[in-house]
Parts: sequence; structure tokens; C-alpha cells
Amino acid sequence: METIRRYNYRAYPTRGQREALSRLFGACRYAWNWYLDQRKVAWWLHLPIPLYAELSRRFTEFKKEPENKWLWMVSSGPMAQALRHAETAYSRAYAHKAGYPRYKSRHCGEQSATFTRSDRYHVRHERNARWMFLDLPKIDGEIRLRWSRDLPSRPSSVTVMRHADGTYEASFVVKAEPKAPPKPRHDACGIDMGLESLA
Repeated sequence: METIRRYNYRAYPTRGQREALSRLFGACRYAWNWYLDQRKVAWWLHLPIPLYAELSRRFTEFKKEPENKWLWMVSSGPMAQALRHAETAYSRAYAHKAGYPRYKSRHCGEQSATFTRSDRYHVRHERNARWMFLDLPKIDGEIRLRWSRDLPSRPSSVTVMRHADGTYEASFVVKAEPKAPPKPRHDACGIDMGLESLA
């Protein structure tokens, strides 16, 4: 039976790619914080709490306002995922599985952006090469990834992260077959039961 796993690879973006990723991370934070604002305003005004579908539509209209045109400089997919992640965070809080989501800032320890298949990202690796290459929409050039193992299947998503220490990582969600249990070295084995006789 297949299982869902994450395969992580160290990423080495160029200076230009780091700048583009910084803009993307900022847009994802903005979408997350905007979602929290919308939920809180509805709660304060005793209005029905809007869910993802409604807030996604509102956010699309919000981006069309002249002062928000900078949001069109980055891929829209990761911003949509930021809204989904905020929705999931609220659902987990209501189910008492986690605390309520908090606002994010550029000073947070980790920044991230998630792309799904519909965003048309591409990853390639040449046989016996030490590098993989990740092509993301609205990011110039391919981002180098240090190859450590092959992906077992086509990934359903990839999350690009910048950690607190300034390093970057790409995390792919894939389906993988569970590892088979190790085969016994012998056909039969004995167990010492500590008995001198069976009768």
C-alpha cells in the first residue's frame, strides 16, 4: 500500500532567485495575514465566518486594486495555498488540535511557499548527476537542488523554504511504496525458553 511521504533536498538559489523567492515569501505572508484579518473582522462584527471559497474570490478582487498590483509579480498558486493553510489552521484550532493561527512577519524563523501540480512547476535530474533542477513559475532560471535520492513518483506539490539560518530547502510530497521487512537470514530459528525439559 502506497504512503504519502516528504522528500527534502537542500536548495542553492542564485542571488536573483533569492530576491524573487523573498518577494514570493512576502506575498504568501501577506495572503495569510489578510485571511486572518477577514476572519477577525467578521467575528468582531458578528457576521457569518467566510470560508476558503469566498475568501479566495475576495482575494482575487483585492489583488486588482491599484495599490496591490505588486502581488501580480509572483505566482498566484502559492498565495492560494497560503489561504488554504490558514483555513486548515483554523479548522485544527476549532478541533482543539492546535492553537489559533498567528500573524506572520518577515522576522519569522521560517518562510515558505507551496506549489501544486496545477502551478506547472518542473523538476529534473540527469542520471548519475549530483544536482537536481527545479523550475518554478515567475522565478528566472532553474534552482539547483543537491541530489541525495531519486523521487519515487511524480510529486503532488513542492514547498520551497528558507530557514532561520539562511539556508534553503525544497520539500516534495510523493507517493512511495513502504519498505519491505528484512528477510530472515535462516529458514528457521530456535528460541531459548529457559526450560530443561518439556515434560
